[in-house]
Amino acid sequence: MTEEKIKYVNHIPFPTDDDEYDIMKYSTSFYGDDDELGTIIYLESATKYKVKICFKSFHYTFFASDESTMLYRYSEIEISAKKEGIDLLGEKGFIVESENSDLLGKLSDGSQNLYSHLNLKLHHFIIYTKENIIEIVSDGPPEISIGEIEEWENGSVVKLSKD
Repeated sequence: MTEEKIKYVNHIPFPTDDDEYDIMKYSTSFYGDDDELGTIIYLESATKYKVKICFKSFHYTFFASDESTMLYRYSEIEISAKKEGIDLLGEKGFIVESENSDLLGKLSDGSQNLYSHLNLKLHHFIIYTKENIIEIVSDGPPEISIGEIEEWENGSVVKLSKD
């Protein structure tokens, strides 16, 4: 198999002025209110920002782990990121896409290449924080909203400017 390579996922920059982000909650639902359909992951910074990462399309696999149980995987991701000049905890980091990953290879083999026969391209996304990794395979990229925690708690989400 070809060596795994990671790349940035296009998204609005994450504010990095409030320490690091951590995964606060994740859930999957394909029934009910349209705003909560799909797989949703929430990240929060120390006190100020909240990020909603929403995969509206079906996910084919979802794997969440604590850094202490996945030290080798953390190392693999960090080595791949360094080779590509990616700052995993910078404003463009946190969510990256993996190409040629073992996980995509295992899904393809396990399904007897069903998805390629259906002309369905699967993407392996990695949500990376200092404490957790979430790896998710979906057929489309996530939608990302960023706002201040107080704004989310009051029921509105204000996207921060790209500046």
